[in-house]
Amino acid sequence: MNVTCKRALAVGLLALAFGGCSFKLVMPPPPPSEWPSAPTNVAPLERCTSSPFPPMVDTGAAVVLDTLAIVERNAKTQVTPIIFAAASLPVIASAIYGFVVSAECRRYQRLFETNPNQ
Repeated sequence: MNVTCKRALAVGLLALAFGGCSFKLVMPPPPPSEWPSAPTNVAPLERCTSSPFPPMVDTGAAVVLDTLAIVERNAKTQVTPIIFAAASLPVIASAIYGFVVSAECRRYQRLFETNPNQ
């Protein structure tokens, strides 16, 4: 196994081990069945993550891994780009999860905003 392939394998294993910060950091809101039926000015009891920052980090990591796969597609061995591409898959899944859950959290939190025009 050449040095480039070993480095690719190390990067791939690190991405699999530590990738997907949205899976680890994004907290979902309660199930919709527990949401108030009408907007209220009471503070929400459940905390959730409304920030899109964790899924944006996942997206950046996936772009880097996929870029490395494209750059290495003409490498001596075809294992290197496959490792990079495969390592990006859980990171992409985490990004999708993070964007969906943070959007749902923002929708949940809007039920607790007070509207001064009412």
